[in-house]
Amino acid sequence: MIKNIENFDQEFDSIIAIYESVGWGAYTEDLESLKLALNNSSYLFGYYEDDKLKGLIRGMTDKVSINYIQDILVLSELHGKGIGSQMVQFVFDHTKGVRAQVLITDDNPQQLAFYKKLQMSNTRELVDVPLNCFVKFDGMELS
Repeated sequence: MIKNIENFDQEFDSIIAIYESVGWGAYTEDLESLKLALNNSSYLFGYYEDDKLKGLIRGMTDKVSINYIQDILVLSELHGKGIGSQMVQFVFDHTKGVRAQVLITDDNPQQLAFYKKLQMSNTRELVDVPLNCFVKFDGMELS
């Protein structure tokens, strides 16, 4: 079942366990910043099995022109079971009518295939309407 995580303080240990299970230690190095990021997200939904948090998805939206999905995380031992796809579809349904669904990811082939399976387009592949994505990451040099 997917539902809103209303009290993330109560679920925080489970949230940390999910981030750590997928190797996203940068998020768990500064727990106060993670709490602030979770609290400031427009939405934070959790995937539950037997009332235990097994995955989460969070992002920011203005509910009109853009929905930015920041994190899609599922406990590593549950990868490949369709949970991530269910959570993304849940967010797409939650933000139905929003013009642009956006996320940024690295070049991991499995991640690229996952988003393609969800009918998301990599801007590298857009031909009819070429798009560019401009980003600035604090502490990361881009060439």
